[in-house]
Amino acid sequence: MKNAFFPVRFFLVFSLFSFFSFQAAPSFAEETESHEFASSASCKQCHGDIYESWKNSLHAQSLSDPVFKAAYIESYYQTAGESKALCLKCHAPIARENGDYDLKLPITQEGITCDFCHSVTDVKIGTVGNEFILDSSNTKHGPLKNPTKTKSHASTYSPLHLSAKFCGGCHEYINEHGVSVMSTFSEWKNGPYEKKGITCQNCHMPLVEGDAVTDGTKNSSRRINSHDIAGGHNIKQLQKALKIKVEKIIKEANNKIIVRVSITNVGSGHRVPTGIPSRKVLLKVSLTQNGKVRGYEKREYRKELLDINGNIITNDADLMGTSAVQVGFDNRIFPKEKREEAFVFFVPDSNVKLKAVAKLSYSYKPLLLTEEEITVELGKDQLTK
Repeated sequence: MKNAFFPVRFFLVFSLFSFFSFQAAPSFAEETESHEFASSASCKQCHGDIYESWKNSLHAQSLSDPVFKAAYIESYYQTAGESKALCLKCHAPIARENGDYDLKLPITQEGITCDFCHSVTDVKIGTVGNEFILDSSNTKHGPLKNPTKTKSHASTYSPLHLSAKFCGGCHEYINEHGVSVMSTFSEWKNGPYEKKGITCQNCHMPLVEGDAVTDGTKNSSRRINSHDIAGGHNIKQLQKALKIKVEKIIKEANNKIIVRVSITNVGSGHRVPTGIPSRKVLLKVSLTQNGKVRGYEKREYRKELLDINGNIITNDADLMGTSAVQVGFDNRIFPKEKREEAFVFFVPDSNVKLKAVAKLSYSYKPLLLTEEEITVELGKDQLTK
């Protein structure tokens, strides 16, 4: 036990965690009795391939994700529940429409659902808040120009669903102080990818083999957009974003060595890293001589937000709340940018063969709810005869 107050803290977190234990997705029959939005489970009946792709995505787990849960619980306590409107408008977007910010309805608990996304007709990206405009009819909107008719609903072509603007509704956040907390959409819009017509969907929802409709409807076979929507926590997605190269090892007088390293954003349409500012990229460079490390340096690429006292905000709950009043520092790497860095070392004998190694890594340290056993000795007795 770390200190005497830990059991109390544990009890409070455990109690609130239990309060926010989100239920599994309900059946279609259960949900349609209480709400106009259809459960994503019902979509599986006709769109099996798309549903199987979506169900394990972070969009499907937008409420159950342990990183979000921990930050949400903390912000909920800090704001006496007022943060729920801010957090849930993207993590449980149906709450925008039904007002269920206490997550009492099973349909709200499903997170980012099929029916919400395919009811969107427009996105208004504002200074403080973003707004989704929805079609309240039973017509579903999507990227197919000649959508196959289904038994359950009408379908219509939506160019919005092929645009980055659609994603900007949640991946762009300016707080009430005018501070750009998350700027993924504007990073894309102000970069070279927008000019080339390459959108978020090209990278995060690429075309894969599958049937748009899997209920046996004639001529339903076609390629589909992947709905696992791999993003910032996907290893493959991260690894293809940046290219690193040791450009030169320069030997100067007085055993001074300069190692030049370049980092190029070759695969990301936005800055790296993007999203919540607690994420960062680390560059580590080491210089060895005959197998012995002679020097080691590291640099960080990150965005720092400051509170009213000039302190760096590191906590996710505070970052997404109202604490940030200004951007203090931002050296993240722009799309297509080649960043060159120089590292200076001093070695005993610069004439001996040198080896420079440069490594890049992605770093994110969120708060997580973890199970921990608490053991308290309640008494002790012994008897010797």
